[in-house]
Amino acid sequence: MFNMQSTRIIILYDRHHRDFWDLCVASLPQSVLEARPNVAHEYYTKVSDKLDVLRAGHGTVLFFEDQEVVDATSRSYPTYAASIDTWSLQSSAIAQYAVWLSLSNAVDPPLGLTLQHYNPSMDSVRSRWSIPEHWKMTGQMPFGNVVHEPVEKVLRGDEELVRVFDASS
Repeated sequence: MFNMQSTRIIILYDRHHRDFWDLCVASLPQSVLEARPNVAHEYYTKVSDKLDVLRAGHGTVLFFEDQEVVDATSRSYPTYAASIDTWSLQSSAIAQYAVWLSLSNAVDPPLGLTLQHYNPSMDSVRSRWSIPEHWKMTGQMPFGNVVHEPVEKVLRGDEELVRVFDASS
């Protein structure tokens, strides 16, 4: 019914990839760059160390949602307008997952990937890569050689995450 197709993707390689991560570094205050990362602190003593590794990768996929498309869909379907933003983000998440699966299985040995949510100066990003104002960045997926194994995470149990009801329920 909706077929919004609001997700937009830009793939950066070479100097474009490095320039993006330079913009991320430039947008963070020194206190943040020197801080211990909240994720993967087992591998990095400072946020700047983590950003250096991301910058050293092969490339970065930037994910956006086209807000003009989202808004137009909301206007076209006012009954569903309160849910359109959520569905847009779900669509973006599916695209991110599809790209992750595609890239992680594209070569042997597999590429390392990570989904990040840095907030570089969007004016600089828009200017550098001619990105329309109505595209809202939802994430960045740098990829390259595997530098570290993923940090082991404590996962919630299936009984907390999934409920099953059948004829015997």
